[in-house]
Amino acid sequence: MTGLIQDMRYAVRALRRAPGFAAVSIVTLALGIAATTIVYSIVDGILLRPLPIVDADRVMLVREAADGEDMSFSVPNYVDFRARQTSFSQFAAWRGLTANLTGIAEPRRLNVRHVTADLLSTLGVKVILGRDFTPGDDTFGVNRTAIVSYAFWQRELGGTPSAIGRSINLDESPVTVIGVLPSDFTVARVEDVFLPFGTYNDPKNGMYAGRGNHFGLAAVARLQPGVDPETANAEMVTIARQLEQEYPNTNSGNTASARSLFETLIGTARPMLYVLLGAVLTMLLIACVNLANLMLSRAAGRTQEMAVRRSLGAARWRIARQMLTESVLLAIVGGIAGIALAYAGFEALVTLLPPNQPRIHIISIDLRVLSIAAAASIGTGILFGLMPAIQAATGKSMMLLRSSRVTGTANASAATRRTLMLAEVALALVLVTGAGLMLRTMNNLAAIDTGLQHERIVTAQFNLPLRYTTEKRLVFLGQSLERLRAIPGVTSAAYTYSVPVAGSNWNSIFVVEGQPVPERNQLPSSAWIPASAEYLETTGTGLIRGRWFDKRDVQDTPEVVVINETFARRFFGTNDPIGARVKQGWPEDKTPWRQIVGVVNDVRMNSLQGDPTLQAYLPVAQTGQRSGAFVLRTDGNPAMLGRSIEAAIHEVDPNLPLFNIQTMNEIIDASIGNERLTMVLLIGFAALALLMAAIGVFGVTSYSVAQRTHELGIRMALGANRGSVLGLVLRQEMGACLVGIVVGVIGALLMASLLESLLFGVTSRDSVTLSVAAIVLLAVTAIACVIPAQRATRVDPMTALRLE
Repeated sequence: MTGLIQDMRYAVRALRRAPGFAAVSIVTLALGIAATTIVYSIVDGILLRPLPIVDADRVMLVREAADGEDMSFSVPNYVDFRARQTSFSQFAAWRGLTANLTGIAEPRRLNVRHVTADLLSTLGVKVILGRDFTPGDDTFGVNRTAIVSYAFWQRELGGTPSAIGRSINLDESPVTVIGVLPSDFTVARVEDVFLPFGTYNDPKNGMYAGRGNHFGLAAVARLQPGVDPETANAEMVTIARQLEQEYPNTNSGNTASARSLFETLIGTARPMLYVLLGAVLTMLLIACVNLANLMLSRAAGRTQEMAVRRSLGAARWRIARQMLTESVLLAIVGGIAGIALAYAGFEALVTLLPPNQPRIHIISIDLRVLSIAAAASIGTGILFGLMPAIQAATGKSMMLLRSSRVTGTANASAATRRTLMLAEVALALVLVTGAGLMLRTMNNLAAIDTGLQHERIVTAQFNLPLRYTTEKRLVFLGQSLERLRAIPGVTSAAYTYSVPVAGSNWNSIFVVEGQPVPERNQLPSSAWIPASAEYLETTGTGLIRGRWFDKRDVQDTPEVVVINETFARRFFGTNDPIGARVKQGWPEDKTPWRQIVGVVNDVRMNSLQGDPTLQAYLPVAQTGQRSGAFVLRTDGNPAMLGRSIEAAIHEVDPNLPLFNIQTMNEIIDASIGNERLTMVLLIGFAALALLMAAIGVFGVTSYSVAQRTHELGIRMALGANRGSVLGLVLRQEMGACLVGIVVGVIGALLMASLLESLLFGVTSRDSVTLSVAAIVLLAVTAIACVIPAQRATRVDPMTALRLE
């Protein structure tokens, strides 16, 4: 311990004598550790942290599927799957919804989850206060009960045991609190309240009783002992085939799947997380290589100091330990600075993630993440300090006491540093290529026409309670839109059931009158979007043919529909669709035929990527939806209207909370959150990699020129001109850089497949991006080489020929 303390004191004194070296090293490490800490916190929160349930790897999520896409269960199908399956010991169900919390000073929107009575026991979760649901709670017509989250219990109910038995108002209906969940229990998102699904499942309600109606229900099931996931999945497919044969009118073409609950939650984020983790490790490795080069250069300058130590009896391991102590000390200081930077930039980077990303709420820089950051700091200190320590501890002391120019030590050291420089350039090119691909992807996504004029638009969603009849809903919409238009700065306001880009809330099959009816599993599906008469004006959607809705389209008039271009082109070709009729639902359903009165341009409804979907717009006066969104256009900053919108709606209904108040730009940004976060971080990593590569090349070239002063002086004394000396230095140093670029291109091609799922409009092996990345890196390294190489041309032959 005494020797270690002595090493630490000496290391501090040595670094004080080299403040420039210490500053560059600490800053380089701090940036690398900060990036590593933030990225690891995201990866840990979403990908690595286990679900807070018992034997999470045995819990599966079971859903129906059609046309290769997963979908929810219909209630009758869920009942049949539950009765027929043998692979699972428990087969519960859930669906995620929202509800209005009223009866308080400020009404709020809550995340609620409808569950069957056995869900918590299926997950192996026990309440910390009160009791679990029983089958009696999960029955239609009984008094409704609820189990609340720990956070809700603390925030709304005072966190006291007396909260059990209290009544809260959800959607203006009383619900009795019977239990409190553990504080660490979260699965997909932050939940406020769990409610028994059965109390909402009215057996006389055709909506839930319809086998073809799917309202968000998924099965959460625990595998029987000895049953593997593949066997369970195969059984679900078999049951789906049985139901298809028994109920061809509703189940034709349907199948089912059973996948790990955890894998289902993180599936879409996995490629992004792998890319970010690979990128940050690459950048950290570049930092290590760069610092190793700096340490080698510094060790070379201390050659005679180490030789004197060896000559005076210092052991090899003692010298190596001293060098490692210096590098670890640098790593500790750089790590502390890096963690401070990570805390400063954490919130900004996490906000770039899409808000609907499952498990995003548990991302944090906690002790688990800090321990990894500390390990990374010390590990990098050992890694970049190991080679200089070995080099300082080896070699013969008498040889080291001589001039390095005479012994040839410089040549061996220079070869090592050039190899490290080659690796640094290669790794930097991989990151620059990845950043270029993501930058092109974002440019391609930004160039997509959304189909509306999305600037200066703000949206606010709502959900009306059951007391609103169809007539009252229409009155509410009329009064609300009138007050919203009166807000200063608002130029128009409208209603829509589905917000563009955010996703369609109503998708259904349909038939076209007079055209052949396809097989039931081939029936087309469209987004059905009730909207108000002001929708086109507010969103800037273009009317191509016919008319939009007006005062003629009310409850007692013939029902009409407006379709989009893709709908018209697919089913009517070059013919005029105006006057044709379509019907939502199965061919035999009694839903009314709707006459097409207009055609509007395509709007991106579900995302920016892919082809435009089929869209059918309905006049809200003929549908009377209970939920939806207000859409406002303003001549000012739409982000500033939130409070004014809430105040206007509360004039109509003080107990109605609004939620998801967002500008259209925010919605569009959220839809490409994974791509944007990947691009931002890769560009940041690439910029740092370029900077570190330039520093590394500059340092190696500078040291090489300094070591070859005698040789270059002799060459110039014998008649070599400045150009030939400059060319000699550049050929040797740029040669290593060119080899690094070639290796980097190969590495970029091998690693490009990781980015494949995140790219849009560009391939992972795009030659233009690779070429530009190589040219950029070549230019940066050339500049870094030229500056110190020019010093070689200014060497005074007489000075260089003097004795050392």
